[in-house]
Amino acid sequence: MKMLKLATGTIVLFGTVLCSPSWLSTSAYAQQTPTPETSLAASPATEQTIIVHLNHGTDDLHAAFMALKVAHGLQKKGAQVMLVLTMEGVRVADARQPQNLRWGDSPMTLAEIYDEFVKAGGKVMVCPLCAQAIGLDEKSLRPGAQFASDPNDIPSLILMADKILDF
Repeated sequence: MKMLKLATGTIVLFGTVLCSPSWLSTSAYAQQTPTPETSLAASPATEQTIIVHLNHGTDDLHAAFMALKVAHGLQKKGAQVMLVLTMEGVRVADARQPQNLRWGDSPMTLAEIYDEFVKAGGKVMVCPLCAQAIGLDEKSLRPGAQFASDPNDIPSLILMADKILDF
């Protein structure tokens, strides 16, 4: 069997080399302190495209509320944010679904948080296959939502994103 010498910090899963980041070495990583070059402030949000992927709707209101609140918070920081809805998450973009739902002690409903996100410029992309499974069509989409399709299909959107958050 041929052996391959790997750099310190290389991540191997089931025999596949996943990554070998140059900034990751066990001794330097443990001692590294944030500097202006390595701190989070070095990457302004205005330069970032972020996908917030939500695959829950009324089946998990906590996830739906958190996804929308985080997405809107990122918008306020200047990021370009797109909400990508798949699986049960497509129900968030379904105008036929009850949207006057609250989670916890939130003063806002799911509809109000969604509308706030869209009004601030947030984009909402809906998986067409998942929508078809629940009978969701163009006429039933909430304002601001659209079906993901070429050239903005879900795989293309993922490849264009700087960051992806999953709820």
